[in-house]
Parts: sequence; structure tokens; C-alpha cells
Amino acid sequence: MPVLAAVPVKRFYVAKQRLSPVLDAGARSRLGRDLAAHTLETVAKAGADVVALASDEEVATWARRQGWEAWVDAGGGLDGAALAAVDRATSRGMPWLIVHADLPLLRPEDIILALEAIDGGDHPIAPSDDGGTSLIGGIGSFQFSYGAGSFQRHLGRMASPRVLVRLGLALDLDSPSDWRAASAAPRGAWLRRYPPKV
Repeated sequence: MPVLAAVPVKRFYVAKQRLSPVLDAGARSRLGRDLAAHTLETVAKAGADVVALASDEEVATWARRQGWEAWVDAGGGLDGAALAAVDRATSRGMPWLIVHADLPLLRPEDIILALEAIDGGDHPIAPSDDGGTSLIGGIGSFQFSYGAGSFQRHLGRMASPRVLVRLGLALDLDSPSDWRAASAAPRGAWLRRYPPKV
């Protein structure tokens, strides 16, 4: 059964502000675009039907120019955007995944495991290294509660969770220490194209 995978993409001009100690504004903006493209492409390679959950029309226009379907956030924040994606998937009779866009080490195999979990009747969920939720999936409606510590809240609301603990899903790019760890990893070599601040 096809799975609708929605990737929330933030405004590029405010992307990755917490990386300001290591990257200037131009590099952070380029990184925001490249991270989103990396995630969308990786999820598509795994076989899901991908859509960008754009935070504004600029992001939606960018995504469509890259060949992706894009829906603009109606203003309900991440919880609202995720719920809207789930509602659209449910109206189409499809299972769903919400995959965060800031996963520089993500590989198709990570997403394939989530798709296999859904196919087996389970609800995949992956913790980020800071206790957030980098991936969550299921069938039918769900009450989202993103923010600090969201993994435990989401886990407690799932009937048959399958927890996926994998490097590609755990390391989200939020802080300078995340940047250093991801850049040092062999599969994170592509991040070294962004020169650090002097």
C-alpha cells in the first residue's frame, strides 16, 4: 500500500539559526534548502509518496520547482501541519509518515524500515538524540505534540509502536555539536561544502 510521507520544511531565511556560531546566514540558508532536498530525495528513493509541508509560499514554490508536491502550512505550527497531512492521507485511504527535514545522515534504508513497520501493522517512531521525534507514522488520525521531549509523549499515544533507533534518524542538525558530529561522519562528508565561520 502506498504511504504518504510528509516532510515539514521551514522558512529558509530563518533556517538553522542555532547553527549561527559555526555558519553564517548565507550558509545556513543554503544548508536549509540542501537538507530539505536531501530528505525529500531519500524518502522518495525508499518508495514513499512524498510531499513537502512548506512553512510559507516561498518554500512551496521552491519545492514545486524541484518536482515535489507541496502544501503550505495553514498556520497551525508543526502539530497542525502534521495533522493536516495525516487528514489528507486518511482521506486518500493511505498510511502516513512525518519525517523531519533536518536529518543529514538519513538513508533510504531508514525509511524502508518504517514502511515495513507500517506494512506489518505497526506504527514506526524514531527518537532524535535530543528526545524529539524525527519520524513517526501510522494509519488514521493521531494527536501530535511536538516540542521538547516529544518522543515520549508520542510513544505513549501509539497502540503498536515500533521504535527505530538508527543514526540516520537520530542525528538531527540543531546545534553546533550536532554539526560537528554529522560533518565528521563518513556519510556526512557532503556537509563540509559549507565553510565554517572564521
